[in-house]
Amino acid sequence: MAPVIGIIFFITKTKNSISSCEKSFEIQKNISYSGLVSEKYIDSMNHLNKTIRLTKNKGKDIVIFNYDRSGAFNYIKPGDSIFKKSGSDNLITDRKGNVVVFKIDYGCENK
Repeated sequence: MAPVIGIIFFITKTKNSISSCEKSFEIQKNISYSGLVSEKYIDSMNHLNKTIRLTKNKGKDIVIFNYDRSGAFNYIKPGDSIFKKSGSDNLITDRKGNVVVFKIDYGCENK
């Protein structure tokens, strides 16, 4: 009986985490922003969020990159321009005319 309960618990937790991942990805996908990166930091006062602050922006002025595995957070530097349209999973960066596109990746199994 105990192994069956353990298996049911594992399946339930696995389904919930996949669902949570997909929900987080969809929320991020539906956000739009564009602007000049003024700061990039790990926010020690807010759960160690990977944070980028934008100026001269449209949309959000702070973007969080906690679950994204595309490498965009590591690539982006202050002075870069970044753009993302709502409904898209593409993040466009522009560094002195050098444009690089990142595909947002949360590692969800069923996006």
